[in-house]
Amino acid sequence: MLATLARVAALRRTHLLFGPGGGRGLWTGRPQSDTDNMKPLEGVKILDLTRVLAGPFATMNLGDLGAEVIKVERPGAGDDTRTWGPPFVGTESTYFLSVNRNKKSIAVNIKDPRGVKIIKEDGDPVRPGVAMTDLATGLYAYGAIMAGLIQRYKTGKGLFIDCNLLSSQVACLSQVAANYLIAQKEAERWGTAHGSIVPYQVRIIHTT
Repeated sequence: MLATLARVAALRRTHLLFGPGGGRGLWTGRPQSDTDNMKPLEGVKILDLTRVLAGPFATMNLGDLGAEVIKVERPGAGDDTRTWGPPFVGTESTYFLSVNRNKKSIAVNIKDPRGVKIIKEDGDPVRPGVAMTDLATGLYAYGAIMAGLIQRYKTGKGLFIDCNLLSSQVACLSQVAANYLIAQKEAERWGTAHGSIVPYQVRIIHTT
């Protein structure tokens, strides 16, 4: 205890330990050069029980901010989007890859009581939101502001935030952008159909 207090006093004298005021952050126990490289959500663990698009897109962004995201998938089949192709990269569809970076993955049978017990160990589930261009920009801005506050709290340094409709819309292109960037497949108009999933479109049946 005395050694810890002596170290804190020494850090105060060298201005490496700051209080919450004046744009200064909380000392984390790391050298300042290490905190410069910390991500805002580093140390946060997220259990991702979502599938397809909305939820995986949200948790991917949390992973980009440094959170440890553990994706839970069905044994055998995994997330539906793993097979939503073409195009594919190896055995993975570009649709799946576009919203599942920075994640770890486990397979748990949540229909089995033992699987349910495993899931309920990180807490109760929460519902994901939805994304449209204007609302997505607001959500990006909100998340960036919160991350900036945490960053300042951890490192004593703030962030410059630039959120706009175009960037948000491009980010929300998801697998469409990934198809082009990875497989050079340009987007097409599909109406009510889908470029990777069949059957998906509306069908009108005439009867007499």
